[in-house]
Amino acid sequence: MDNSLTLTHTNIGKPSLEGESSFSLLWFNHEIINSLRQHRGHLGILIEASLKPGQDINLKQATQEISTTISEYYYEDKHQGGPLDALQAAYDVSQQLIHEQYMAASFFVSCFAIWGNALLYVNPLHRHIGIRRSNEFFELDQDPQGTEQIKNDDQILIASEMFWQKVLTPTLRDHQDQSLSLFIDELTNLNEKESNHIPLLHAHITTVEIDSVPSEEEIIEIDLPHKDTPHKNKKSFKFSLPKISLPFFSKPKISLRSEHTSDKRKWFTLGGLALLFTISISATYFINNTKKQNEDLTLKLEEIDATLSKASSLAHLNPQESLNLISKTSDLLGEVQGIRTDKYDEKQTEVEKKSIEIYNQIYNITQSTGTQTTLPLEIEPHIMHITETGVLDLQNEVILSPNNQWENITVADRYFDNIYILDTKAQTIWRYIGPTTPQTTPSNYLRESTQLTNAKDLAIDGSIYILFPDAVQKFTTGSIDDFSVKGTHPPFMESSRISTLPDIDHLYISANNTIMVFEKSGLYLKTIKITNVSEIQDIAASINDTVVYILSDGLWFEVSVSQ
Repeated sequence: MDNSLTLTHTNIGKPSLEGESSFSLLWFNHEIINSLRQHRGHLGILIEASLKPGQDINLKQATQEISTTISEYYYEDKHQGGPLDALQAAYDVSQQLIHEQYMAASFFVSCFAIWGNALLYVNPLHRHIGIRRSNEFFELDQDPQGTEQIKNDDQILIASEMFWQKVLTPTLRDHQDQSLSLFIDELTNLNEKESNHIPLLHAHITTVEIDSVPSEEEIIEIDLPHKDTPHKNKKSFKFSLPKISLPFFSKPKISLRSEHTSDKRKWFTLGGLALLFTISISATYFINNTKKQNEDLTLKLEEIDATLSKASSLAHLNPQESLNLISKTSDLLGEVQGIRTDKYDEKQTEVEKKSIEIYNQIYNITQSTGTQTTLPLEIEPHIMHITETGVLDLQNEVILSPNNQWENITVADRYFDNIYILDTKAQTIWRYIGPTTPQTTPSNYLRESTQLTNAKDLAIDGSIYILFPDAVQKFTTGSIDDFSVKGTHPPFMESSRISTLPDIDHLYISANNTIMVFEKSGLYLKTIKITNVSEIQDIAASINDTVVYILSDGLWFEVSVSQ
């Protein structure tokens, strides 16, 4: 059976887009001559570039040269081997070009080809290529290269980073069950709406239709019997699967050899037969029960693997659903424990390892190590602690003496010369206008009643951000703002702390030995796990926004957050 492929190509957004210091090019070869199509198929390329700080090159010219180099190398048969080998070689050549001529910018390059009924991709930097199939979406960003068989009604999608986050993810969440054409319409409409205020939004979608056509060898002539053709009798064979059945015992016939036969011998014979019957039933029950246990175990293990696989595929597209699936896996694992304890122990280790990998995908977790250091002088004034003698600085000098208005002050931070203190019992923030002395009198910063009983920490950049166990509130000139943290992020902890500074772009929140990074808009970006500390007791942002200082076990560490 031969397959006839019909490919329908849809571009969403412009082929190339330019931002202030970035450029994105999305190129796809729609029309190629037959010999090239048979030899290499259709080629697609996504290049996203951004200037490094202090550098200046023509990003548009660079991305066009890189895409041309990939296309020429792939199609001109400069590499011996299969299409996937050629695609990898073309990618490698583009990286060499970047290294030699364009080190002033960062480039993210992804290539894919549609060759026959297979999708080939080279994606070492894990950018966004995926397939929408039967109302599910599969990301192909885990392996640096690979192949995927194309099926009928597949929608192959390659998209810029911003399109993936701002357009594809919400559309999949809200319109996953739409038909092929309506799904594209939803993507297009949302892209047009978002492109007014978000740069670099574009994507390419290839919709696949496969018609199965019999080859010449498969076309055979079939003669149907005429009405007057007698039917010949044929033997019919019936097969049934073997089954375990209870052994059948006929009623034992017991005869007495003489009237003097011992009653004890008679009852011994009856008892032996009854025992054999009981043993046979028990053995059969055990065999049947063991067989059913093994069948149930196999089904549960397969369901666990399928659930984890789906959780992994949804990690970026629908994080909350992915978390729900991991929770379901935990329940399934408990059912396995009820069937076979030995298999539970074996599977638990595998599930825990896979769950950690999926959590890292969902929360965009990377690992780093802290370098022991001392705080820069410009950061020291922000580090204050509360004692019975008042508010103390890093050198344990009294900055503010106790005031009779205080009820339960917990943390303090500084905004230039002004000092702000969180009082969870008085339900307020005390403001001290600087320069201050220990006897300076405070005023109430808040202009409206606010519940602060569970507040944990505060940070200031002109506005004040208050950290709660499960949220962050923002106040500007004493009034609450329309603000919340957005995106799926790890939970805050009892020990969590928050930090920011004026004129930087991020909020930093600690949790155990991790640092969560948020935009000032509240959008969650990533989590950095610090592998050489146990728990973070305090956190301080830096004025250049590239490192964060953390306090752990009485020592300060510097951690890079710019990667």
